[in-house]
Amino acid sequence: MKQFILLPMLVCSVYFIACKSSSNESNTANISENKVKIELASSETSTGKYQIKSGMYTTRSKNDMMSAAMDNSTIVYFDDYGNKELTENISKIEMSGHKMETHSFSLTIDKMIYNWDADKKTGSKYNIEDMMNNMMNKNVDYEAMGEELKKQYNYKELGTETILGKECKKISVEVTKGSTAVACTWKGITMRSETSMGGMQMIIEVVDLHENATIDASKLKVPSDVTFTEMKMPGK
Repeated sequence: MKQFILLPMLVCSVYFIACKSSSNESNTANISENKVKIELASSETSTGKYQIKSGMYTTRSKNDMMSAAMDNSTIVYFDDYGNKELTENISKIEMSGHKMETHSFSLTIDKMIYNWDADKKTGSKYNIEDMMNNMMNKNVDYEAMGEELKKQYNYKELGTETILGKECKKISVEVTKGSTAVACTWKGITMRSETSMGGMQMIIEVVDLHENATIDASKLKVPSDVTFTEMKMPGK
């Protein structure tokens, strides 16, 4: 799968994490970021979003946004080229002397996405194919979608950059009007992204990476002690 597809997803993730603190709002953030991922991935033909079968990587971001200081870390575990993936996110926000911390999970498996908060026994789930069908007309020319989306996001190639010993492809995309992101990607993993959004700058970078790691199978299973409510797309 083309490497640039992960950048908008990560940008959306950081933006929502900085602004939301409750578990319901965190689930909304996960849904929003996955919408972007699905939209961009719909025309790709590889077996998954990564070009390596399995792995584990940790990203870290620390930013001062408006009146809030945010410290965010994310650990991603994946297998089957990303068709099975668990994202664990820990976010700490300090605003006006008040500190907030969220700990949430998002699991993609069997064409479903499950979101839940670490401190609660409830979560949400939705079907990836339902989302794709709702977002896109079935008569769309998927073969041509790749180039169309490059134009839509003003995709540009900027050479290469080495991060953690990996030669990464450097690109830029226009996430939203007036908001540009520059990212370095390697085998489908966004190793570093720098985004200018609304006068704020956000930087996310991979600080630890294990290629072709053996992932504990229990991490890639739907938790049995969490009750999930299935979310339906409009019109369903």
